[in-house]
Amino acid sequence: MDELRDKLITKARNGEITPQEAEAEAKAAGLPPFATQPEFAAFDPMAESRWPIVKAIAWIAWRDLQLVMEQGAAFRSLCSSWAFHEWSEPTENGEQLAKHAGWFLEPWPPSNAVFLSFLDSDLRSSGRLPASARLTPREAVGELWRALSEGRLKAEGFDKGGSLVEIRAGEWAHLKLFAEHNQDVVKYDPLDRDEPFTKVRLRRDDLLAIWPGEGATSKSEGDCRRWLIALMRESPERRPKQKSEYQKEAQQKFGNLALRQFQRAWEAAIAESAATGWSKAGRPKTKSNQYTK
Repeated sequence: MDELRDKLITKARNGEITPQEAEAEAKAAGLPPFATQPEFAAFDPMAESRWPIVKAIAWIAWRDLQLVMEQGAAFRSLCSSWAFHEWSEPTENGEQLAKHAGWFLEPWPPSNAVFLSFLDSDLRSSGRLPASARLTPREAVGELWRALSEGRLKAEGFDKGGSLVEIRAGEWAHLKLFAEHNQDVVKYDPLDRDEPFTKVRLRRDDLLAIWPGEGATSKSEGDCRRWLIALMRESPERRPKQKSEYQKEAQQKFGNLALRQFQRAWEAAIAESAATGWSKAGRPKTKSNQYTK
């Protein structure tokens, strides 16, 4: 099994097969998926009383618990996905360059405020931005710093002596957010050698009180989208049932879901899961017995 897994990864890397083909062959052979992502329940951010800065920014910007969860370091350490790369290699004794392209299976990198801005641009351009979104991550950072410097929101962290302290409101007028080694850090100046506070955390309930979550109807749409994404990832090339059947089931599961909300959730889920088979109109294809003479 390990030999087949390595073979499929190599073929995808060499551009001989697509990620979808690699995943299909692995599934047929009884192998687990290459692209992995843990279940939401195991990393539900609502089970955490305190959030790091990156999760706070994600919440203020998008008000979507799935996206908040996906910024967690523990969650991301267990995720992997396919990434397309192009590169050149020397040939003919180094006199020429041969172009290559293929798919690489890569772990998710750590998330930080800079990454959130790139993600936000991608979500907007691909039409996958959740309906609950309110701000860009850059705007969310401004909102967060304003609340901290005005004392409306409290933060805690470890000082240089290793003691857990509440960071005074006055500090935030001078502290700035920087990215170092793919991690968010707060410093007074980018050239400072040490961070005045590490492992900065904010109380989840305080964040939700200042920046409330989505209403009941918007929550239903978000829940429906996440439910559809999970189903689509199980069978990206083939839709097992008619769309109307999923709509009926969704309205039973998410009681106050309107037709237009289901349609938005359906389109967003197809885009996010890349389940091309679900975008085709009509009845799903089924195997049939044919009579032959």
